[in-house]
Amino acid sequence: MSTLDQAKVVYFEKKDILYIVISEGPQCSSLELNPNITAELTEVGWVVQDLNL
Repeated sequence: MSTLDQAKVVYFEKKDILYIVISEGPQCSSLELNPNITAELTEVGWVVQDLNL
């Protein structure tokens, strides 16, 4: 089973946030892809946990 097959999607209606969990693991940093999209990264730069859309 690939990582994308294990992805979870949660929508927070009150804040209008779509949270996509791609994989579980420790977050080292985050990267703002644009003002509305943030990715949480591992130490080597892989998207580890989510994209907040």
